[in-house]
Amino acid sequence: MVIPEKEEIIQNNESLKDAVQQIRQKLKKAIIHKKIEEPVGVLFSGGVDSVLVSVILKDLGIDFKAYFGYVKRKNEPKDLSSARFSANLLVDINLHEGFVYDDELEEVLPDIIKTTKTTDPVQIGVAVPLYIALREAKDDNIKTLFCGSGADELFCGYNKFNLISKDYYKKSIELLNKIKKRDLLRDKRLAKRFEVKLFSPFINDEVIAYGLSLKDSFKKTTSRNKIIVRELLKEYGLPKEVYDLKKKAAQYGSNSEKALTKLMKASGFKTKQEYFLHLKNKKPKRYGCLFSGGKDSNLALFLSKKKDIDVCCLLSVLPKDDFSYMYQRPKKNILELQSEALDIPILYKKTNGVKEKELKDLEILIKKAIINYRIEGIVTGALFSNYQKKRIETICKKLNITCFSPLWHMSQEKEMSILLDNNFRFIFDKIAAYGLTKEWLGKTITNQDFIKLKEITKKYKINIAGEGGEFESVVLDSPLFNKKINIIEKKIKMINDNCGVLDIKKATLVDK
Repeated sequence: MVIPEKEEIIQNNESLKDAVQQIRQKLKKAIIHKKIEEPVGVLFSGGVDSVLVSVILKDLGIDFKAYFGYVKRKNEPKDLSSARFSANLLVDINLHEGFVYDDELEEVLPDIIKTTKTTDPVQIGVAVPLYIALREAKDDNIKTLFCGSGADELFCGYNKFNLISKDYYKKSIELLNKIKKRDLLRDKRLAKRFEVKLFSPFINDEVIAYGLSLKDSFKKTTSRNKIIVRELLKEYGLPKEVYDLKKKAAQYGSNSEKALTKLMKASGFKTKQEYFLHLKNKKPKRYGCLFSGGKDSNLALFLSKKKDIDVCCLLSVLPKDDFSYMYQRPKKNILELQSEALDIPILYKKTNGVKEKELKDLEILIKKAIINYRIEGIVTGALFSNYQKKRIETICKKLNITCFSPLWHMSQEKEMSILLDNNFRFIFDKIAAYGLTKEWLGKTITNQDFIKLKEITKKYKINIAGEGGEFESVVLDSPLFNKKINIIEKKIKMINDNCGVLDIKKATLVDK
């Protein structure tokens, strides 16, 4: 990003109408000349900057997905309704909403602090929603992510411009130099963390030079800012509710500021700076992972490891029979092979599967892990079951440890996609749903099978991730396994055409 010196800037005398067309062409040119690696995404807050970037991408015929990151609290963040409203207006824009619950935010903060290399409260507040959105985009394998960085500095979007009455370009130069050394560096580090290329057409050299040359009245009046951006959106046919929308800073519009303040106070600190320094120097918590050997618990373990969470043991509850309100009934021989392949020790606890009483068995198992492995938290593979998640959280609260559920409210299709994209090898060892037949048992699930599963899901209204008991799974290989599981002897028992089990009688580990 090249920022002209003050004396290099010659004021442009074009009309506002001509200036709008010029900025349109320069923004399009900035995108066209960028080497774009697909798939493409946009950081989409619903504000005028991200909406304009999205509209121009659509104008250029570039397919993309839109991403919004936030902290989920009792009250929805203010920017979320704006993002949904704008996304609905722009046909074919599917808004992907990534979030963490406020009580889970502390689990990702150390990684944000480590990645951004700062404990500055403002920087961290802005980094939180960006981190969440980037993580969501990474899960979708997005390679290039567009954003609206630089528009506020270039076109007088900040309240700081209200303190001056003329020569806005001088303040713009000052702020552009500041984001070059601070904000853009922060964002670049976060994007690199998730292997995504982040790009804003507003910080293109030609766009900056042209923007600085515009008349002050094209950028700001006493009642309106970013005028040229808003006029261009109006030119594109968007309604006043969009092109005249006024937004707050990212940390306020995404709930991150309130959530961080809550965490700071709960931890007994007077300032966020002190709290972040504490997190920076704090050793990572030791976790146990509730582990059934299936796809959910293995993916939860994988995602936790990617966040540098130290999972030092696996915890498996073994129901006496197939019926349990809380637990899948895993095969102990497979669990031991998975434990060895992961090089993580495993603890067991048998249960009779009596409703609510089986929770006491889980509590006993977690207490054992606290004593034996000094764990301070539990990782769960909970996806949508409030029954399971709330009961696990109640136990954790009682034992004064953290509960972390990285899959919580992830779409079922997305979960299956992440598994396949990351080369998880898993099979169904139990089926109980229309559309699923004997051929599905013991079959390694591939992308082609996923397509068939989508068709079955649509036809018979079953849950594509098996959340309703439609199937249970066993993971035979994952990115974390140092060896893979090879089934030597198995037996299939069908109760009827759509209900059966795979009994893995003998298996071993083999080199990958």
